[in-house]
Amino acid sequence: MTSPFGEGELRIAGEIYPLRLSLGALARIEADLGLDHIADLGTRLAQPRAGDLVIILRHVMRAADPQAPDPAQLDFDLPAVIAALTGVFAATKPRS
Repeated sequence: MTSPFGEGELRIAGEIYPLRLSLGALARIEADLGLDHIADLGTRLAQPRAGDLVIILRHVMRAADPQAPDPAQLDFDLPAVIAALTGVFAATKPRS
């Protein structure tokens, strides 16, 4: 059975970190970004702030591995982060 969660990985400073977009991660992203509705996420991400990306990355990293480091403390490549997050959102599959 395929996972309904968007999953992927991101290489930061030679380490590979798994990513998972779970329902819990979405709820934490929504709360931390101060969104009233999850539908507002698309609007917010049309012109994201760096802090928005850190919040989203933190929650998808910790959904995959609760012991993942805080991405705000890591040196990462911005285009790689955007590509990884885009892939995780695109890979989310509805359950049938």
